[in-house]
Amino acid sequence: IKAPGQAAIQVAPVSTTVLDTTGAGDMFAAGFLFGWLKQMPLDVCGRYAATLASDVISRYGVSLSPTVVRDLISTGVV
Repeated sequence: IKAPGQAAIQVAPVSTTVLDTTGAGDMFAAGFLFGWLKQMPLDVCGRYAATLASDVISRYGVSLSPTVVRDLISTGVV
């Protein structure tokens, strides 16, 4: 990830077992934009994006696991 005038930031992938890739790109975008709109640093935006995309591809259909939803809520930013 790279913002104008800043160094590129690499976001580590989140390990998962892939069951269904439906919604992966949408969830990645949603996670990134969520962080961006909350004015979080790019690395945090990237971690949200990677976490949500990883979680959605580990399940059939387009849904997040209750664990990820609970973790997001517990951060206090949701």
